[in-house]
Amino acid sequence: MEQNTLARWLKTISVCLGSAAAVFYFLLLPLWAKAAIEREHYWYWMAFFWLTLIPNYLSLWQFWRICCQIGHDNSFSMENADSFRRISRILAFEALLLFVGVLVMVLTGMGHPNLCILLLLIMLAVLSVSILAAVLSHLVMKAYQLKQENDLTI
Repeated sequence: MEQNTLARWLKTISVCLGSAAAVFYFLLLPLWAKAAIEREHYWYWMAFFWLTLIPNYLSLWQFWRICCQIGHDNSFSMENADSFRRISRILAFEALLLFVGVLVMVLTGMGHPNLCILLLLIMLAVLSVSILAAVLSHLVMKAYQLKQENDLTI
């Protein structure tokens, strides 16, 4: 597969993910939350959910930057290593935000048990992706260093 084709596919996937997140967070989640969460706690939960959307879109933006570098045939670059590191940090913050949010909601008595368990499972998944992004950052950095060494040899 050509670099430009791969970059276009990855960009298409990121646009689809961003669109799916917007539909989920602004259309489906409010409907499900009304059915599952008590009326007086609804807006607290919705504010929390919408707050967690910000790191997701920041991560997608960093992924878009990686896709652009791949399209320029610059897959193993410092820019990509930095973007993967930023994604790792953003998602680690997201996992922390989910944990603190669930903890606050439980301690204040606004936590629906099923929702809290689901959010903790999501937190573990986000933390796993954060670790994978950190590993990718390290690997891209190593590949970049090897590429630099090879470019210096004839």
